[in-house]
Amino acid sequence: MSISYLIYTSYSKSLLTLDELGTLWEQAKRNNLKNNISGLLLYQEGIFMQMLEGNKTDISLLYEKIQQDSRHICEQKPIIGQIQQRFFPDWSMGFKHVEQGHNLPSLKVFLNYIDGLLYEYDKDKVSEILNFILGYSKWSLTDYQA
Repeated sequence: MSISYLIYTSYSKSLLTLDELGTLWEQAKRNNLKNNISGLLLYQEGIFMQMLEGNKTDISLLYEKIQQDSRHICEQKPIIGQIQQRFFPDWSMGFKHVEQGHNLPSLKVFLNYIDGLLYEYDKDKVSEILNFILGYSKWSLTDYQA
């Protein structure tokens, strides 16, 4: 049985504090656990990138709710695909506040690089986006593991 995934980016209407990010993360973990959804949320300077995994209907309904959240704007079409197994089977929602000074690429720089690519379902580009997200999942899990 394959698992569906959805990747999207959005832009916060205002910069979020660490407390606001923590509250958002706790809500996501609680709601995703109820719906057997897993994933990873990245945040840097007002930019979100998130990968959700689970039943296609469940993640589609969740994405509809995310789009209606007035705290941010989703401008690009999400990437939707299938995988054989979850990348994040033990997390209802991993979270990483991407800060300067680490060895991984900046979320902001990466999004500038892929600007427009989310509209094209080029397998190599989707693979590049997945590898970017998975790079964060393997880096210092202590501050965001669910």
